Amino acid sequence: MTSDLLEQLKGMDQAVLLEVVRKDRHNPDLVILDWTVEPLSHEKIIDTTGGLFCFSGQCEGTEGIQPWKVVLKCINNPKEWSQQPRVWYYWQREIMAFQSGFLEQLPPGVRAPRFYGVLENENGAWVWIEHIQEATGKQWSLNYFQRTARRLGRFQGAFLSRPSIVGPFLFFRTFFCT
Repeated sequence: MTSDLLEQLKGMDQAVLLEVVRKDRHNPDLVILDWTVEPLSHEKIIDTTGGLFCFSGQCEGTEGIQPWKVVLKCINNPKEWSQQPRVWYYWQREIMAFQSGFLEQLPPGVRAPRFYGVLENENGAWVWIEHIQEATGKQWSLNYFQRTARRLGRFQGAFLSRPSIVGPFLFFRTFFCT
């Protein structure tokens, strides 16, 4: 993460942010009262990861004044990388997964953050997603690992019993993983 990007995000067009927050809060009439942006810590695994940022503040709507948080994931487009969608490190792979609607159809017990939109720019794209509050600490208990493994097993089993999600999964698997 560069301080230049953080400074650029601090100057974010409030109209863009307002649209995202309205989607997050399910309220087309709310008004943003104030906001801040801070980087979220993360492990940079590949060069497409440009940074994670938490936008937060207060908004006012019919329910009164309420806090809000959303996340912006910056995705880089390394020009020297393959621009072919079938390559595993294609820079738009995650964007396409969100835009496909597939992640909204996941079986119970597993879900992706809600997707609010994407803005492409000269360096890649900015993906707006739901802020997820971590339910556990950094250290998982054995019980938490067991519960997670059980949910992942149910998730995988759902593809055998729910034909409605097999089609998109095969598309996803074929398009994104081959």
